[in-house]
Amino acid sequence: MLTLRKRGLIWHVRGTVAGRSIEASTGCTDRRAAEAYARDLERDLADPAGAARRARSSTSLQTAVDIAAERYEADAAAGRCSPETVSFYRRKWGQLLRILDGRSLIAGYDIATTYRFVNQRRSEGMSEHTIVKEVTALRVALKVARDTGLWSGHLDDLVPSDLRSDYVPRTRALSLAEAQKLLRELSPDRAAWVALMIGAGAEISAAERCERLDYDRAARLIHVRGQKNESRDRHVPVLLPACRELIELAWAHGQGKGDRLLRAWGKNWRDLQTACERAGIDACSAHDLRRTFAHWHLEAGLSYDDVARALGHKDTTMLHRVYGKLPAPALRDRMEQALNSAQLVPSKGRAKGRKVQTKQSPDPRVSATNQGFSEYRRSELNQRPWDYDSPALTD
Repeated sequence: MLTLRKRGLIWHVRGTVAGRSIEASTGCTDRRAAEAYARDLERDLADPAGAARRARSSTSLQTAVDIAAERYEADAAAGRCSPETVSFYRRKWGQLLRILDGRSLIAGYDIATTYRFVNQRRSEGMSEHTIVKEVTALRVALKVARDTGLWSGHLDDLVPSDLRSDYVPRTRALSLAEAQKLLRELSPDRAAWVALMIGAGAEISAAERCERLDYDRAARLIHVRGQKNESRDRHVPVLLPACRELIELAWAHGQGKGDRLLRAWGKNWRDLQTACERAGIDACSAHDLRRTFAHWHLEAGLSYDDVARALGHKDTTMLHRVYGKLPAPALRDRMEQALNSAQLVPSKGRAKGRKVQTKQSPDPRVSATNQGFSEYRRSELNQRPWDYDSPALTD
């Protein structure tokens, strides 16, 4: 039996319920409210299962989002996910809280709730791809609430069967000539950003964390400080002559403070669009620069496995689906190069006492890794249009 006792303005409860000694503040200044609190507390202590049911029926969307955010922030602190992941979900949860109302109870959510959210976002002009991501964020919050015993619904019952993303992966990658034109239209410190992202295949957040000691010229390795997952923190070989030129450009013109190579570039998307327009090439984004690294190395004949590891991917799935979709001429050249360098193995009966013959490249001085860039090295690359010592170039 719990009894009430007032301390200052606040009522407190004290007593024993189911053999358990209780002493707690009700947080109430009104006696009737404190009595109601005491009755609910006594009932919950006597019936834990009933307390759990009542908790599930009274959990708001705001509570579910707060718990999910706390869990993801703990994962980020432990290195199990990146801070960018937490930031991504916080943005998506913000839209959910705005439209569905953070005070709404998740126990009452059904397919109609999701349709109401989807229809509102469509009326605001959002793409299906964005809406799918936001519905996924709702699923994440509810899953965490279910794991903590605050929700008992079924996730599949909340997702419309006709909700599909209209996202089409971009395949834009710059040729060496386009990269040169773009670099000439950027100030030296912005060109350093572009050069690093192309030359090392660095994502923009990793490029921002790059330090001056991260490039080992003797070993031809650069440390890319990605944080999305454990494979993103990696050391990338710098082998292609074009990539070595670009990395040297980045180290020569980066204007970061202290150990940092680069200074912040907040409006990179806008600046890249403007620079592409001035250069007379198709628009590109920061992510297209990373895709350029993949295309150049695949065109040069490197395997999908090696390029995937250099990009920080766990496997080649994304490379086959997005990064490695080469245009037909590049695919033709890659296949032709593989055929030219393939070994001609004679039959077993004729192989005895003979050495296996290897078909030589048309130019034996050009390694298999660099064949795809031989014509660029002879012409465009030697012109060094990104040399900022040239008086013809202005910031």
